[in-house]
Amino acid sequence: LILMVAAAFLALWHNTQISRKAKALLENNKQILQSIIDNTSSIIYVKDMFGRFALVNKQFAKTYGLSAESVIGKTMFDISQDSSAKENTLNDDLVIEERRLLEVEEHAIINGQVFHYYSIKFPLINRNGEVYAIAAISTDITDIIQKQNLQRQKEIIENKIEAQENERKEIGIELHDN
Repeated sequence: LILMVAAAFLALWHNTQISRKAKALLENNKQILQSIIDNTSSIIYVKDMFGRFALVNKQFAKTYGLSAESVIGKTMFDISQDSSAKENTLNDDLVIEERRLLEVEEHAIINGQVFHYYSIKFPLINRNGEVYAIAAISTDITDIIQKQNLQRQKEIIENKIEAQENERKEIGIELHDN
């Protein structure tokens, strides 16, 4: 009987040690994931099926000038009253409806300034195959868009100047010939 009690105690102690190690590993992995999410320059968020934020990273909070705690449980319309909130929500709804990843350029108006984002949005699916949330990673491409627009304007001006020079040459040749 003592031997059976000792064996049971030993098995219980062993299971407890395994459980502690698993909990420590899980906590460590959770900290690593949170560190990755918080230390990226992209905006990362998770919304529930009702469009309420369940998670936002530090970049989201910094960009919108809000604390993460103040955003949790709110919708995009609660933090932004412009057309970008509607665009963002429609794209989220499309991901949920089609149950697939969506890559899209989105716009946000923050403190009166327009920002351009390359967003990757995808459904989060549970073990039963049901969509329970949507996650998004949005990278600010405002500088790239502005540089592209400047380059286009520069090309348009150069083409106009070249066309004017060609026209002047043709007029000069015509005047010379006549």
